[in-house]
Amino acid sequence: MLEKIMNPEAVAGYATDWGLNLLFALLIFFAGRWLVRGVVAVVRRVLSRSGMDDMLSHFVLSILHGVLLLVIVVAALNRLGVDTTSLVALIGAAGLAIGLSLQDSLKNFAAGVMLIVFRPFKAGDFVEAGGTTKSFDYYADGAPKVDEGALARGLEASKTWIKDSISLQRQLVASVIATRGPIVPMEYTVALDYAPEVMDAVAPIATPALSAAVAIAGKAERNAATDAAAAEAIAQLCGEGAAFAGRDKEVKEAVRSLTKKLVRKRIVEEGKRIDGRGPRDLRPLSSEVGVLPTAHGTGLFQRGETQVMNVCTMAMPRMNQLLDTLSPETNKYFLFHYNMAPWANGETGRVGSPKRREIGHGALAARALLPVLPGQENFNYALRLVAEVLSSNGSTSMASVCSGSLA
Repeated sequence: MLEKIMNPEAVAGYATDWGLNLLFALLIFFAGRWLVRGVVAVVRRVLSRSGMDDMLSHFVLSILHGVLLLVIVVAALNRLGVDTTSLVALIGAAGLAIGLSLQDSLKNFAAGVMLIVFRPFKAGDFVEAGGTTKSFDYYADGAPKVDEGALARGLEASKTWIKDSISLQRQLVASVIATRGPIVPMEYTVALDYAPEVMDAVAPIATPALSAAVAIAGKAERNAATDAAAAEAIAQLCGEGAAFAGRDKEVKEAVRSLTKKLVRKRIVEEGKRIDGRGPRDLRPLSSEVGVLPTAHGTGLFQRGETQVMNVCTMAMPRMNQLLDTLSPETNKYFLFHYNMAPWANGETGRVGSPKRREIGHGALAARALLPVLPGQENFNYALRLVAEVLSSNGSTSMASVCSGSLA
């Protein structure tokens, strides 16, 4: 061994061999992970068609993922010359594979194991108290609904862990006080939208005009009357030499708060909501299909002053949207696009690429419609729905779902 170290040529040859082995080990590892991802995707589709519960299916796929990764890790370590027959090396490889497979969601699957082992497992009979990094995945996969009994049992069981969490927090506070002394509360300044004296001045000036404004059923007319009342209050209180000069923002917020109080007062005392309906009255509903004869399908849905037209277009499967992500899914056959121009709210503004709101509403509506759509195995078409909001007075995303089901 000493002769090899003292011999520069031997050292160079050893470094070259080790570098090649490392390169091949990395190639085995990353190519293997890609193959594992494909295998897991195939098994996921088989399990989804078999009707297996989502939680149990997720658990089985994670175990499969861990086992396959263990094989890949062992192959890569063998290339590096590590003796994987050793118990210590094998345990380390298994830990690495499981860590790569489950990562920070291990605690969620541990809950699944306890659920399966300690009591009979029923679909939809699972309650997760609190939030974890995998909560969104459950919702995105269409988490089954739970009955009130399961919800009550889950909340009751969570109280034990909440008490333990509170106890740990108190221990942490006690240890900090013991080592660093008493905890001094952080000083802060309360930021108010408006000072109390501003509301006292606004109320007698704006109440008559706002009371009349909140009784107007039409949204555009009501907003115009509310804006006029706010402008009058600002003119009287914030003009040059007035009591609240330069405090226009506070007066606007006070008018807004006063408007809410008057609306609630009218609901409680008169039994009328802001658009004149009673507490049990519904807005007028209407729907129409086949509005555009040249499209594959159209649906027009209106609820009150909210109106959305949805246009459906079908294409061959080769028109599926291609996905270049880390997910095993490589394409998407159902597309839902949501558009809402500023004029739908009676406003002006720049019309360009979709913003976060449009993208989020489209994804929300797509998730609502996807469970009722036939799979591409039975309906071999790519589908695209485009929701155009023609008029908005709230709940345009729900109106998009309704018009999408009509289209």
